[in-house]
Amino acid sequence: MIVPFAGLMAFITYKAWKVKKRKPMQFVLQSEEGVALDSISANRTGFVIVGGEYWRAKSSKGDEEINKGDKIKAVGKEADLLIVEHLHGGKQ
Repeated sequence: MIVPFAGLMAFITYKAWKVKKRKPMQFVLQSEEGVALDSISANRTGFVIVGGEYWRAKSSKGDEEINKGDKIKAVGKEADLLIVEHLHGGKQ
């Protein structure tokens, strides 16, 4: 009974070590397109849909105003805040 238990513990330890050694995932939403659900600027956050998910976002450019319904592109991320810019092409 001790040998199977020791084998199971060794397997769990090996898997945990393997996960810990794995490189962190890169920002996968970079340059994905989406739609603004609120008006957004560099000073005012709002919600967007990118990659099928709702994100709180702000504009990457200080003077750029993104209006509700405008197409946007994700260009970065700060913690849980997505950085977006206007995708020039008007409303969806």
